[in-house]
Amino acid sequence: MLTIAELRDLVAEILAPDLERVGMSAKAITADTDLIKGGYVDSMAFIGLVTAVEEKLGCHIDLAAMEDEDFATISGIARAAGLAG
Repeated sequence: MLTIAELRDLVAEILAPDLERVGMSAKAITADTDLIKGGYVDSMAFIGLVTAVEEKLGCHIDLAAMEDEDFATISGIARAAGLAG
C-alpha cells in the first residue's frame, strides 16, 4: 500500500512541470498543504491531478467522500482513495 509520503512524491512529480513554468516548487508541498488555497492548482487542475493519481495508482478517488477541511490536500486524497485511515 502506498504511504502518504509516496503519494506526496507522486503528486509533486505530476505537478512539477506546471509549477516550474510559473516559478513554484513542488518541494514545499506537504501532506496537509491545501493545493488550491496554496496556489499550486486551481479547481480544474485539481480534478486533473486526481484523475492522474487515479490512473497511476489504478484506484478510484471518491471526491464526494472527501472532508471539507482537507478536500484539496494529499491527506484528503489518500483517505478518499482508501490509502490512509
